[in-house]
Amino acid sequence: MGRTMKGLRLSKADSFDIALALTCLGKAITWHEFKEWSEKIILENDVDDLPEYFFEIPSLDVASGLWKEDKRLGIFGFIPNHDLNDSEVTALYAIGYERRLANLLQPEQALNIPSESEAIAASEKNPRSRLEFERVFEFLIAK
Repeated sequence: MGRTMKGLRLSKADSFDIALALTCLGKAITWHEFKEWSEKIILENDVDDLPEYFFEIPSLDVASGLWKEDKRLGIFGFIPNHDLNDSEVTALYAIGYERRLANLLQPEQALNIPSESEAIAASEKNPRSRLEFERVFEFLIAK
């Protein structure tokens, strides 16, 4: 079950795409966009191709604490991970700054927000972050 029909990596064995989506929360996408993405995945894929946890996402709210690793374990049964390094994660903030979303972080994360210039510099050094974002959130780019 590593990939769905649309090529998304959502399984415990390969959870890059769900981990990227979670990492983008509050940096490059809003909570509403995250839920919109999950609903789109459900509608566009055969339900048998999707992991069971994925069907819980649309019913969650921002208070679920999904951005916290301990909450992810309880919801997904594992902690999704990606192989982005710290600089590549910082580059995701550049997308949020461009979209004027970088102020959406949860209060406990607010102290760790890179400046816009730091995020842009990281983005220039790490084009992979933008490419992965555009691949996973293609529907946001088309808006």
